[in-house]
Amino acid sequence: MRAFLDADGDAAYVSNVHPRRTFPRGQDTEVVSFGALERAWREDDDPRLREHVIQYIVRHPERFPFRNVEHDCDLSFMRWALDTPEDFEFLSIVCSHVDVSTGWLEIVDLIEANPLWLELNRDVVQKTI
Repeated sequence: MRAFLDADGDAAYVSNVHPRRTFPRGQDTEVVSFGALERAWREDDDPRLREHVIQYIVRHPERFPFRNVEHDCDLSFMRWALDTPEDFEFLSIVCSHVDVSTGWLEIVDLIEANPLWLELNRDVVQKTI
């Protein structure tokens, strides 16, 4: 959100996943201006993408200026999403070792200290749109 606000109108779309993901899956963030959403909805006539209008925005960077927020190191190999029983098992273990005041970088440190936890949902294949 800060990157979007700091763009001061120079970016219609700011994310931490396009064109490159460096944060754990499940920590995806996408911020889009209302004007960009409205324009994409008007211009895109592909019924499959009407539900996922951001895909139109990503596919047309010439029409929608964007910025990507990247972390200093690539953590994209971590999966913090909750889509499968394997994800639930992983997140349950992580949550049993933290509380609400734990920051996300502290969670990274915890996982790095317990790398076998990542094996629990390593083989989950992310669905595509």
